[in-house]
Amino acid sequence: MRRTVVALNAASTLAQLGQYGVGFVVLPVWLAARGMAPLALGVLGALQWFGMLAGIRIAPRLVEHIGPRRGVVAGMVLGMAGFALLALDWRWNWVPAGALIGLGLGLRWIALEPWLYALVAPHRRGRVVGVHETLIALAPIAGPAAAAALGMGRGALLALGLGSGLAPRAPGTFGTLAGWALYLLLLRWVPPPLWGLLLFVAFTGGVWICGRAARALGTDDPSPVVWDEIVAIWLVLWLLQPAPGVPAVWWMQALGFALFRVFDAVKRGPVGWADRHVKGGLGIMFDDLVAALLTLAVMFGALLGAAWWMHRG
Repeated sequence: MRRTVVALNAASTLAQLGQYGVGFVVLPVWLAARGMAPLALGVLGALQWFGMLAGIRIAPRLVEHIGPRRGVVAGMVLGMAGFALLALDWRWNWVPAGALIGLGLGLRWIALEPWLYALVAPHRRGRVVGVHETLIALAPIAGPAAAAALGMGRGALLALGLGSGLAPRAPGTFGTLAGWALYLLLLRWVPPPLWGLLLFVAFTGGVWICGRAARALGTDDPSPVVWDEIVAIWLVLWLLQPAPGVPAVWWMQALGFALFRVFDAVKRGPVGWADRHVKGGLGIMFDDLVAALLTLAVMFGALLGAAWWMHRG
């Protein structure tokens, strides 16, 4: 249950960042910069809010038929479809895009929050509500901050770890925490056989988006770029997963998180070599990959050593 609560909070925060922080706050500014007329911007805003109202209105009945989990996924898919429409070379693409972004936000909101609060004991709901609302309130701050840091180019939000890399202190740690939360979320919906493919795509795509972000920020390995930490902690957590369908061992995940952060921050030995000798987007991703592999080597070595010692005794 605790893992579900963490995953739902992560899903809500990240979806709110994309659907509201970017869709409602940054998108109109971006379209205005591209020459959209004030009247059209007003219509876009109305479409988004009416779309959200429609999502709120239909969500309860829809969730009764398909369940809250599918309702949350449907809301996210609708939002992503809205953003995808903006890539079409069509003058009026913003009309269905705005409506879908709003519709997805409303549906995801109503499908997720009752599910989340029902999982929590009554005496703890006030605290959970406070934490949840604080997290999603960061969306209108993190969305514009991400756009200001990297512009609205493709991959900017991923490079910033969906806003987690904008933390004023220890952005790498916050990015890794975001990766941990995302892993718990994805574990519920990504079948185990697809995790290898997901990591491959995330790493190879990360070479491009992190390299692009580094060039935009004018430095080799900018601190706000934390997609490398996210992909690396996914690898650690995935290989520490006991077996498909078996609950994760929390202390092993926490130890993997801590060891990875130490190896990544200190940058000694193989990690330091990778950091000094491999540059560009590949370098940004590669040194974290080495830190992840070193973390796994230490943990599996310790487990094998403990097993040998117990067998010997």
